[in-house]
Amino acid sequence: MRITVDLDEGLLEEAFRYAQVKTKKELVSLALRELVARRRPLDVRDLRGTGGIRPDYLINEHVLPSPCHPEGSLSDSKDLGGG
Repeated sequence: MRITVDLDEGLLEEAFRYAQVKTKKELVSLALRELVARRRPLDVRDLRGTGGIRPDYLINEHVLPSPCHPEGSLSDSKDLGGG
C-alpha cells in the first residue's frame, strides 16, 4: 500500500540508529511488526515450555481475598474438606 506520511525527522534518525534497516519503508514495516507483536494479546498456550512456576512461588501470598475465601487462601485443607 502506498501512503504519504509526515514523519518526525529526529525520531526517524534515532530509529535508524537502532534498527538494522536501510530504507524508510523497511523501518516503518519493522516498527509496525514490533508494535503489533507487543500489543497482541498473549495466548497462554504460547508460554508452554517456557519455565513454569518458580519452586519458591507461594500461591497463597498472591491470591486476593474473595467472598468464599476472605483470608485469601485456596489451599487450606479444612476449606477444601481434605483432612
